[in-house]
Amino acid sequence: MKSLGHDDHPNVANLIGYSYRKLGDYEQSQVWYERALKADPNHVLTWQYYGLWQLERGNREQALYHLSRIASICGTGCEEYRSLAAALDRPTGTALVY
Repeated sequence: MKSLGHDDHPNVANLIGYSYRKLGDYEQSQVWYERALKADPNHVLTWQYYGLWQLERGNREQALYHLSRIASICGTGCEEYRSLAAALDRPTGTALVY
């Protein structure tokens, strides 16, 4: 998608960030998550995935902030909120689903 010139779209930037995170390249992943949020500060899926990124990096307080942002965008009943909340409820060091 980068070569197609669509990497500034929040969905594309978020998925690139997700891909880098799954590859273990947290630095590049962060760049792309922030790019997605710059394009759309209310992109709820990016807040969820970036919140999982924060958890994987040991930044629980930041993950809680991301959870609050999700709640302000779509409430506590949306899938993105429930997914990140469930990850936060798991014991530290537990493998994440996403």
